[in-house]
Amino acid sequence: MQPCRRKRQRLISGLFLLLCWLFALLPNAPGWRSVALARTGRPSAEGNVPVLTYKYNNQRTGQNSSEKLLNTKNVNAQQFGRLISYPVDGQVYAQPLYMPGMRIGGHLYNLVIVATEHDSVYAFDADRTGGDPMPIWHTSLLRAGTRTVPASAFHCDDLKPQLGITSTPVIDSASATLFVVAFVAKQGRYIYELHALDLLSGHDRSGSPVQIDLGFLGNGKERQRSGLLLANGRIYFAFSSFCDIQPYHGGILSYSYDRRGFHRLAAYNDTPRGSEGGIWSSGSALAADQKGNIYAISGNGTFDLNRGGPDAGDSFLKFDKNLRLIDYFTPFNQSCLSSADLDLGSGGPLLISDNELIGGGKEGRLYVLNTAHMGHFREIANACSNQQATNIDQVLHETAPHTVRPIFSTPAYWEGPDGQYLFVSSIKDHTRTFKISNGHLSGVLSQTPEVFAYSGGDPVVSCDGSTPGSAILWLITPPGYLRAYDAANLNHELYSSQTGSYNKFTAPVVTNGKVFVATQNSLKVYGLLAQSNTTQLALPENTPVH
Repeated sequence: MQPCRRKRQRLISGLFLLLCWLFALLPNAPGWRSVALARTGRPSAEGNVPVLTYKYNNQRTGQNSSEKLLNTKNVNAQQFGRLISYPVDGQVYAQPLYMPGMRIGGHLYNLVIVATEHDSVYAFDADRTGGDPMPIWHTSLLRAGTRTVPASAFHCDDLKPQLGITSTPVIDSASATLFVVAFVAKQGRYIYELHALDLLSGHDRSGSPVQIDLGFLGNGKERQRSGLLLANGRIYFAFSSFCDIQPYHGGILSYSYDRRGFHRLAAYNDTPRGSEGGIWSSGSALAADQKGNIYAISGNGTFDLNRGGPDAGDSFLKFDKNLRLIDYFTPFNQSCLSSADLDLGSGGPLLISDNELIGGGKEGRLYVLNTAHMGHFREIANACSNQQATNIDQVLHETAPHTVRPIFSTPAYWEGPDGQYLFVSSIKDHTRTFKISNGHLSGVLSQTPEVFAYSGGDPVVSCDGSTPGSAILWLITPPGYLRAYDAANLNHELYSSQTGSYNKFTAPVVTNGKVFVATQNSLKVYGLLAQSNTTQLALPENTPVH
């Protein structure tokens, strides 16, 4: 071989080794590998999909379409079950989040993030299947002079004994930062604090936390339980009340964070001249489309938008990034809903495209809206005597009332091999499947054999694209069960297991062959059990973990 040729080959080999070495160091840049792909909606590794926000994405579809490991053939009592149970220090109402590819202490982890009502945040190893159930890190957001808020302070028993972190946090993958809202008691006052936590350590970043300035809202009346939204480089979150205790409003705030601190940018009050209008969402979250428009659904309250006023009770609302209201839809029977406590906004919004918005409330009526022309309000005489009507509102489609029972969740969406499908869970009812075609909903196509008590479950779907036999509908149902169904036929239950306890409004997280279930005192991780062709170590179902 000629000397020049040998030199070129050595040079090429050296460059190749240098590139390999640099690539190996990339996980030290927080979440780099997961970031670029997660931001385009593709998994960081095949099937290893980050879950950075409530229901997987800002559209709140509840669909993970890149689940490669779990399918209708292997999710059964023989091949699938509980792998580990991680104890936590309080009830978990927030949905767990999942961040793959994080290098901490020289080890590469897939992290699952859990927040509790004791104002704690945990990061667990998502892939551990036994042994020590200790977290990778644990952070208490109770600083010196603060404590958790006792539920008894509000004479509201729907969440007790303590109030801390109720809403689902959100992850900024580009900076590996977790944004979370904590509720704390300090010197006899109850305050909300917005934190920016480093995902590598759980520590507050510079300028964090900031006390949330509610302005027109009152800390002693307003409840922050809807999930956080990260859009337009901003954090958005909404408010309702504690058990309808007056006076209260529905509100939305937005903040930015620049690595030095938080900056409050905008605020919206949906009943500034009236009252109520809580943005309840049942633990759901504000939605955002690809253009950065923000969507919310309000509950019972004062309404006068049709007369040029500012009050927007029982309405679908569309905002620009600065929380300026740019469009809305209000049902023709809004006053009837409000007087009967049939909040439209008891559930959360679902965007199935930038053009179609779906939601429903306690009346059990489902709406499909065109986001470009949402429909405003059409007033008729004797509205409360004509509530069966479905042809008055200017929307793409609405069903009759009581198509389902009261909704306290966000519907899930599945883009199947032969069309688009909607899954709706409601209280004291079956979970039902509808097909969506050209903005219209079909009749019920299938339903679960079981009827679920309050709050009915909050559905999500996992599938491997349009691969037949891969789509599974998942639910956590009262009094405490993880359930899996064939999404193509809900009559076919694949799996059911007691989780030990149940918190209302909780949704499972499914990614990378694992299912994460939050309970009143733990995070339970489910997955494929040990088989002869795998090295995975698993625990038998219902085996205690110490």
